[in-house]
Amino acid sequence: LEPLALHPVLQKLCIDGSAIPPLTLRADFPTIEFTQDSVDPTGSLSAELLGGKVVIDEIGLFDLGTEVPEIDFNAEFNGLRLDELNRWSGFGEMDGVLNGHGRDVTIQGWLPTHYDFRAEVKPFSRGKVVFSPEAMKNLVRIFADDGIERLPGVADWLAFGWPSRMLGGYDVRYAGLSVFSNDGLILLETLDPPEIAAQGNHFFLYGPRFKMPLKS
Repeated sequence: LEPLALHPVLQKLCIDGSAIPPLTLRADFPTIEFTQDSVDPTGSLSAELLGGKVVIDEIGLFDLGTEVPEIDFNAEFNGLRLDELNRWSGFGEMDGVLNGHGRDVTIQGWLPTHYDFRAEVKPFSRGKVVFSPEAMKNLVRIFADDGIERLPGVADWLAFGWPSRMLGGYDVRYAGLSVFSNDGLILLETLDPPEIAAQGNHFFLYGPRFKMPLKS
């Protein structure tokens, strides 16, 4: 199929697409096998968004019409620019790209039962990943729920206000995680380099001024 820009289509259908970043879809399915209870295409579906690309392949839908339908797929995402994410969402200024994958994904009865997921932030234009104080505060909100809102005013101002902006925001040495699930067991790992892991420490995000540890 020809590349399809999604937002113009949504506008023609009077559908609000503000919750989706601008993207272009490309579908390449040379063959699609249909049975009474399955759809098994050969090929891939890709989306160009945020300056990068997401590719979904090895797609299969099985046991359709039953109480426990199954969906299988692999996904790879690369080069998703954090500055483009901010431009679309207003999350806060950032410099870096998000790479990762979701491999051997199986969803049964609309619940994920098997997957190999990894997401990692890499440098883009500055040779290092950088988060503005606003972006770092919003990131902490995702992991800490309302804990960030209970910070004393002075601590919040020092960490995310004018002093932090004067220091140029937060440099990030590494950030990301890996999650593997099979038969109800889930293994979560951080992406610590050997010298950090050898100390028995594990962090989702690690930088000289700010660290987000994995809490057991």
